[in-house]
Amino acid sequence: MLWLFTVRTDRYPAAQQELVSRWNARPCNVAGRFLAQLRTLVEARPKPTWQTVLAADAADPNSRDALKLAEFAARTWQQLRPELLALPDRRLPLLLFDAAPLARYGAMELLEELADLARGGAGAVWLLCPMEDPGQLPRLDATVVRVAQDEWVTLPDAWVANEHRNGRSAR
Repeated sequence: MLWLFTVRTDRYPAAQQELVSRWNARPCNVAGRFLAQLRTLVEARPKPTWQTVLAADAADPNSRDALKLAEFAARTWQQLRPELLALPDRRLPLLLFDAAPLARYGAMELLEELADLARGGAGAVWLLCPMEDPGQLPRLDATVVRVAQDEWVTLPDAWVANEHRNGRSAR
């Protein structure tokens, strides 16, 4: 089963915490895993330096630096792919958060593979998308996440704030 949750950007950390604490979701920081693996890959070589890679992220998209970064990103996803595809588990949902690097660095097909595994019964995969307007189409970075309407839930502020249990308003 795949679920995509959209939530207002300012409620994102609280929503992540609620999904983990209320539903025992196993959190997976996609950006953290990506950056750690990218850094390992970069530091295993004399060039480029980590600082050069960071600068390349802000370079013109058609520049040599940006193209080299794209190559490193592709290798990074290739190395992370088996690990990420092994994460779905029938016992507890997998919560993907801070997942914008999937879009920014060309790995939306990996997200599709995880979704297909979830739809095939490998285990629940949840994706949390922060949005200025959570009612709009879900996006990672500027890329629309393809998901069926019945797989997408907008988390209301009241749910995130746990209003029904604590009596406090989300406002």
